[in-house]
Amino acid sequence: MPVIHRKNHSTLHSNPSTKATPYTRKVRCRLFLYAATLLALFGISLFVTHCRLPKKEHEKLLQLSNDLIAYELTDNSLNLHYTMVHPEAFALSSRYELDPAQVSLPVYTEDTVAVTAAAYSSFMTQLSEIDVHKLSKHDAWIYRIMEHSLSSSLREVTMPFYGEPLSPSSGEQTSLLILFAEYRIRSCEDAERYLGTLSCVGDYFDGLLLYEQEKAAAGLFMSDAAVSKVIAQCDTLCTKEQLEQGSHFLQITFRSRLQALLDEGLCTETEMEQYLARNDAILTELVAPAYARLADGLFLLKGSGTNSQGLCHYEEGRRYYETRLASLTGSSRTPEEIMTLLTENFASDYDELIQIASALTEAFSDSTQALLTAPELLNAYSPEEMLNDLRARITADFPAVPDTVSYEIKPVDDALSPYTSPAFYMVPAIDDYRNNSIYINYGNEPDSLALYTTLAHEGYPGHLYQSVYHLNDMNADSFMPLEGILSYGGYAEGWATYVEDLSYTYAAQLMQESCTQLPDSGAYALLCDFYRIDRRIQLCLYSMLDVSIHYYGMTFEETSAMLSAYGISDTDVINSIYEYIVEEPVNYLKYYLGYLEIVSLKDAAKEVWGDAYSDMRFHTFFLSAGPAPFSMLREALPSFAP
Repeated sequence: MPVIHRKNHSTLHSNPSTKATPYTRKVRCRLFLYAATLLALFGISLFVTHCRLPKKEHEKLLQLSNDLIAYELTDNSLNLHYTMVHPEAFALSSRYELDPAQVSLPVYTEDTVAVTAAAYSSFMTQLSEIDVHKLSKHDAWIYRIMEHSLSSSLREVTMPFYGEPLSPSSGEQTSLLILFAEYRIRSCEDAERYLGTLSCVGDYFDGLLLYEQEKAAAGLFMSDAAVSKVIAQCDTLCTKEQLEQGSHFLQITFRSRLQALLDEGLCTETEMEQYLARNDAILTELVAPAYARLADGLFLLKGSGTNSQGLCHYEEGRRYYETRLASLTGSSRTPEEIMTLLTENFASDYDELIQIASALTEAFSDSTQALLTAPELLNAYSPEEMLNDLRARITADFPAVPDTVSYEIKPVDDALSPYTSPAFYMVPAIDDYRNNSIYINYGNEPDSLALYTTLAHEGYPGHLYQSVYHLNDMNADSFMPLEGILSYGGYAEGWATYVEDLSYTYAAQLMQESCTQLPDSGAYALLCDFYRIDRRIQLCLYSMLDVSIHYYGMTFEETSAMLSAYGISDTDVINSIYEYIVEEPVNYLKYYLGYLEIVSLKDAAKEVWGDAYSDMRFHTFFLSAGPAPFSMLREALPSFAP
């Protein structure tokens, strides 16, 4: 479904003015709604070109890619809406009867798992019938990515109840509302489709509840702690009181979009009032009761969870974790190799942080006060000014994107603030990538340095920039896109973490240019370096815990002891960290392991390209290659010419 890129924030060495939270997740763009499979949409973005020769094998690959698009978009109006504005331009409407006017959401049934497994098996069979040796170089690249993706999908289908569509921090109960709040309405027809899709939420949630009931029967239901959070969310996200007062954000956002239509003369006042009345009725009579039914159904399942610890405590849990680890991160490293890599980087960064702390002590008479002051040195800048500053600073080392790209920075609604990430970016439709949205959760009380680096992660040169570059490149080369259907979290989130790390240098430059508090210009870089390394240590520590909890079976008591050793002793914070990692396996690794894989790939590029290496060349290579397993990206280095 649509994808959202979320920003995670966590605090090890938290300053007193910062709200400590383990939820360091980033929301990357098109919001992910569980499709009919209720399994993650596995793999990577696929782009199939119209190559010249050899035609026969290329046409087979193109046909298969179109079949995959149709499979993921059929019977899923939100998926279709967020994937493309004009499906007719891709010949999908006529070929696969993808009619935007026909609204529906995927509903899980008892035979969904078997049907899904058969579909992916069929796709794999069709792929095997293509002679990869007769494909062009580019098509062979796409073939390998598709093979890797479908193989991962098939492995996960064999373990259908290990996924969790109702996760307390990223589940459908919250994600679905964001999708409707961001739903573009540019005509009366769009308003009709919006209302029609909204009316499908009841059946969709009923299917989710059936899935959870089958999970419980299989002994794989979530813990009581997790289900209690989900029930509480369902009880507060769409209430009768909010709807009667007209204060629910789906009422407010729908009215604002209709007002825009009215102002442009695209609808009448009578039509607007009729749409508003229908929206209120659907929310009151269908959506709110759907949340209530879901909460009641989950309450009845409470107590059926058999495991409140890591995945390895389930019979097939360790195998599922390994499969999920590979598919979400795009890394071919084993858990043992990953743990070694994480341990080495943690030790290296920790030593560097100690050295920076020592340098700060020498540079400042009160280094603690300097560190407390530094995050607020950019208070004079608005989010828009910060993003414009970032956009200007990256030009020397990052390839250009169209100047006509626009974005809007929006606050997360107060009702969703407790349940969403510090920030997230919604990936636009593939044929409407010039219009972008970044959401900031001000309920997390970000300081100005955190806001600046968050905007680098979500905007320039992070998710927004990466998406615009890729979609612009795709359209320019007449690709047939499968973007948004399959994606590697490690590729996208690793990139956003990589550029977020770079943005601390940009922040220091801006501080030096605009602040007068510190006479020594090098002091700004030193302060920002402290927060940069501290951030890496946080992500690394939580990534180590992820592997330890889900693969090696680390207990809560062992986790508490480990966190206490690194300065986190608050029981509530430790409990939140542990529960979050249990509920969101591999999430931290998408960010940090993805980041480490990019750093490793960059080192390999320096070795392969020698004197011809430049940051501009590496960034162009990575962005142009598009989402792919890191092993394939490494293999492609020798043949890349900017």
